Amino acid sequence: MRSLLSELRDGVRCKAVKEHLRPESDEFVRLELNRGICGLPSIFYAVQHGDIRILQEWVGYGVSVNTVSPDSNMPLLGFSIIRSTDKEHDKTEMVTTLLRLGASPSFVPKALIFPLHAKLNISDSLKKASHKCGDDDDKWWEGNMGKQFLSGLNLTPRYLLAKAKGIPELPPRFWQVAKRHESEAIFGIHYLVAQEYAVSELIRHLLGYFLLQSERPLVLVFGRPSGHGKTEIAK
Repeated sequence: MRSLLSELRDGVRCKAVKEHLRPESDEFVRLELNRGICGLPSIFYAVQHGDIRILQEWVGYGVSVNTVSPDSNMPLLGFSIIRSTDKEHDKTEMVTTLLRLGASPSFVPKALIFPLHAKLNISDSLKKASHKCGDDDDKWWEGNMGKQFLSGLNLTPRYLLAKAKGIPELPPRFWQVAKRHESEAIFGIHYLVAQEYAVSELIRHLLGYFLLQSERPLVLVFGRPSGHGKTEIAK
């Protein structure tokens, strides 16, 4: 397992990761994936790798998307936003996936998000962020790390964070029911389409259907004109 976590830093393929994990028990894998590499939780390396499927493997084994770096208290989501500045690859999808999987945006002050059309001044924004965070939580804002985070906080991640802050926090039992049916992805529909009422109703009906454990099929009909997000929801 240690060799796999080390190879993760070197860009191992998702298929190789799955083949390595398959023979082991779920409990063993969960414990190993929650260990760190050189003091950093292994899920940070999964995000750095950039393959969404590898991140989903980690989460599937119970690794939290709200993990923080033990030395600086930097949240995984913050690290992902920093990585989104990588010119070689578009990491916006990783930020979206973390939010879909339940990553909390609460560490980002609203002053750094709204108004969306305003350009961030890095110096002023760092002062706002440091003032907003407590003494134990503001370490990672200091120095170059904070500047890198704010450099990655362009319009797209700010929009995604604004969406996340506007979505009501779901009760733990909702996640438990969805996980039991391998359907956690339904909570990410909010980030696909701008149909808040329809999305909320869809989630409510799906969870209700799961709880009933009915053998009858659930039929859903999406009936709106073209361009309203029906196909994206169905996917």
